[in-house]
Amino acid sequence: DQLTLAEGLATTTSIAQQVGCAGPADLPCLRNTSAEALARAAVSGVRITAVVDGDFLPGPTLELLEQGKFNKGIPVIMGWNLLDFEIFAYPGFHCPSNKSDLLDKKQTECAFTRSFGDRAQQL
Repeated sequence: DQLTLAEGLATTTSIAQQVGCAGPADLPCLRNTSAEALARAAVSGVRITAVVDGDFLPGPTLELLEQGKFNKGIPVIMGWNLLDFEIFAYPGFHCPSNKSDLLDKKQTECAFTRSFGDRAQQL
């Protein structure tokens, strides 16, 4: 699920406003904002994902792949990072380091609902 350019700009504006960076100097202000403040703003109803801007990303990625419109013959490095899910989880949610830190069913459902909204039940 990717954003249009207008949706991407609206997302940026929303996050900038939430962290006190609205205005012409929003980019330097955002660069100096803590990751924690940005993460809190990002979970308040905005989607952070790829933006189809017509330039860097000319179309939805799945469509581009299906149409063969991608750079072929170029090596790609792919991987996964430990605890990658935490990027998308609400602040305070973490992967437990030991069994005593595990979330119970109610806490897990709450975490999924806060992270995925209406789609949580599908997971």
